Amino acid sequence: MNVIYLLIILSIGIVFCIDNKEKFIKKRFKLWCKELVLYLIFLSSLITIELKTVTESNFLLAKSLNIENLLISIIFFAIIMFWIPNNKYTVKQIAIKCLKFLLIGSVFYIIVKSYIRGDFNTITLGKFKWIILIYSVCSIIYIFPERIKEKLNINTDIYKLVVLTCPLISFGMLELICNGYWNQMSIYYVAINIVILYAFFFIIYYLFNKHMYSIVIYLLVIIIIGLAEYYVILFRGTPILPTDLYAFDTAVQVVGGYEFKLNKSILFAIVLVLFVLMFVNLFPNILQDKVRRRKNRIYGTVLLIITIISINCLDLSNVFNITLDYVNPATVYNKNGFVLSFLSYQQKMKINPPDKYDKNIVNEILEEYSISDEEEITKEKPIVIAIMSETFSDLSALGEISNDPDVFENWYGIEDYLLRGNLYVSTFGGGTCNTEFEFLTGNSMANLPYGSIPYRQFNMKDVGNLAATFKNNGYSTLAIHPENPNNWGRTEVYRDFGFEEFLSIDDFEDVRYIRNHVSDESCYEMIIDKFKELTNPGFIFAVTMQNHGGYDLDSIGELEKINIEDKYAQYSDVITYLSLLKESDNALLTLLNYFRSVRKPVILCIFGDHQASLDANFIQEIYGKKLEDCTLEEFEQSYAVPYMIWTNKDVNEPVEMDMSANYLGQVLLELSGINNTAYSKYLIDLMEKIEVINRYGYRVDGEWYAFEEVTPYTKYIDEYLQIQYNALFDKTREKSYYIPRL
Repeated sequence: MNVIYLLIILSIGIVFCIDNKEKFIKKRFKLWCKELVLYLIFLSSLITIELKTVTESNFLLAKSLNIENLLISIIFFAIIMFWIPNNKYTVKQIAIKCLKFLLIGSVFYIIVKSYIRGDFNTITLGKFKWIILIYSVCSIIYIFPERIKEKLNINTDIYKLVVLTCPLISFGMLELICNGYWNQMSIYYVAINIVILYAFFFIIYYLFNKHMYSIVIYLLVIIIIGLAEYYVILFRGTPILPTDLYAFDTAVQVVGGYEFKLNKSILFAIVLVLFVLMFVNLFPNILQDKVRRRKNRIYGTVLLIITIISINCLDLSNVFNITLDYVNPATVYNKNGFVLSFLSYQQKMKINPPDKYDKNIVNEILEEYSISDEEEITKEKPIVIAIMSETFSDLSALGEISNDPDVFENWYGIEDYLLRGNLYVSTFGGGTCNTEFEFLTGNSMANLPYGSIPYRQFNMKDVGNLAATFKNNGYSTLAIHPENPNNWGRTEVYRDFGFEEFLSIDDFEDVRYIRNHVSDESCYEMIIDKFKELTNPGFIFAVTMQNHGGYDLDSIGELEKINIEDKYAQYSDVITYLSLLKESDNALLTLLNYFRSVRKPVILCIFGDHQASLDANFIQEIYGKKLEDCTLEEFEQSYAVPYMIWTNKDVNEPVEMDMSANYLGQVLLELSGINNTAYSKYLIDLMEKIEVINRYGYRVDGEWYAFEEVTPYTKYIDEYLQIQYNALFDKTREKSYYIPRL
């Protein structure tokens, strides 16, 4: 059947390209070849889309959608080709149209495949065919507007009116994609967002001086932002924050592990953008002289300067009465709109000294914890291994869930541990490097602006950390991460921290992969191999990758799939995640069994970096309520992950104890018995007063408090803030308080 279609297409192409009034061979050969190639690229792309979709999806439904629209497209294309004079296209124009084909065809394929997969379950087949028909017609007019433009001869005043509506359309499109509560926004905040979008639009419009290109760029940027916001919320549970721009390269590295689905709002936005582009493409070109172009650039530059000054000088959250929620920022975005909320959070990213900051007071506090130069540590130094296990969390922290087999059978079966319990971190569903930062430095995300990514924003050189402390105590220091070494800027950070060697994915050979990631089993084998090579005490810090987000059930292949109770059985991502956790649990037992057999003293610390971002309906169901309705104590459970400190030496009595990530590294230092820092000792003392502290609150004697509350413990929180500012940002700080002397 497809061969017949191809022959029909070839016949139509030949008929429309041959001009009987001129000699074909001599005068028309080059033009005929260009047009025929262009014509066949477009139609063959449609056939490719049809074949690929039919192969991957439901055969009959794909046939119904693709063949009908293929025939409609052929007929419509033939009409357009009949109207277009044969001498219109240059090589440059053909190249541009080919790029348009690629974009339009790719989006067409994604839309059809998404419908067949069931992403638009509220749209009937009949309505969807009309949507595809509109899409096809708009696509062809967008790609071939020449003759229609001449026939219609649309007035430039109408063109200007359409241009003026672009920011309005972009606002509706942006909020439609990523804001499920857009229809509840007040007119006041709608107007503010639109004004800001008008400013951005006219900056682009005037600076580019090519009106068609500026509109295309503006609309494409807006829809890309909308899609990014939608998927970030879907995968991570929180909206895009200004600091996410620092993590763009890392996101690109791991994005392949996620399954991207469309919804009807995205479908509508895509068709709307295409319709606007088609409509604008039909307007005549507006020629401008050099004087006019120069004036436009001046207008654009002035508007850009005014916009930058306004954003930097006005406190948007105060001026427009916006309450920034640092527990659930999605509510701020839903109420106040994406653009205004994003800029409001961006303004709060600046690092300022705490109120009443005094370096001398900080020095007085830390001096009390200083170790004298004469003090020596003479006991045998253990080898210390710390493993941050990617997305290693126990879902029972959220609510009751049964699974078979038990994914934590080995974890909770270990009886010879030193310490074990819940570790409270400051990130959910992503942001691994922030938990890593808290663990390695002892600093807390609670004392930094919301959304901060220290590894990417701040200079880590001379910042106190575990690697530097161990290194200055005669340890070799090694970091292991079986992924791209540049994720989160680890290459530079580890060098600044003092790690002597960093093994990344480039150093792993003949390993076992689960999905597209190195398995925990292979990562632990690397740890064992490096342990065997040690001749002196060593500190090994490893970050695994196996359980990273993107929990498509088909991706785990032949792994044993965990059975869960019936009410959760519909959530395939939960089944996938639990199945991966079982692999981690088995790998951990193998690792511990090895170290039980060695004679060298070993301290092993393993902990999760954050909980998994799973289906929002599952999270709500296991909680028994919406996240925004949870108390602080209930909310904090979504930031609890397991941790364990184990040693191969005799343990008097295992201790169950909750703590937070900023304390865990300091506890590990204390257990190792090495020459420690004043800051580390201060944190151990602080833990006696405030047992847990993370980005959203702190816990004392089992009771949670928000930072806004004034309590008997507020003075300790303020003191910690002062000392951490000194540790990170005061260039005149006394470094010996944070890094021990050699």
